[in-house]
Amino acid sequence: MSDQFADDVPIEGIGLPTRLRKALTNEGLKTVGDVRDLSDIDLRCMRQIGNNSFRLLREILGPSRRPRKR
Repeated sequence: MSDQFADDVPIEGIGLPTRLRKALTNEGLKTVGDVRDLSDIDLRCMRQIGNNSFRLLREILGPSRRPRKR
């Protein structure tokens, strides 16, 4: 499912719940690629992004493109 949306697709165009979409746009994220570029830690630390929202985003958009720090 993560290949469904290109990086340049606006967040508003992927059918996210309103609260989640607003939380992302309030953080300055505009496109699918913006979300994919966030690390899991950065995404989880965002205000109003709980476990369910995090799982939904990663399910729809795929994993972070940032390498995991060791």
